[in-house]
Amino acid sequence: MEEMLEFGGGAVFAPGDVKALTQLLRELLNEPKRRKQLGYDARNAVVEHFSWERMVEKFLRLSAKQA
Repeated sequence: MEEMLEFGGGAVFAPGDVKALTQLLRELLNEPKRRKQLGYDARNAVVEHFSWERMVEKFLRLSAKQA
């Protein structure tokens, strides 16, 4: 999801580009520190930007603008 990737913790490849996906997976298999960092960044992005509390807060802000 693009909105999650903007905060880190992911990797992108073109849809249907099996060669790029394969290369990315190969790199991740060979780089445990990078895998760990991606996981850490992804979790932080979810906690900081997409937790239940954050989503409710954003919803309430949007609702107030609509009123």
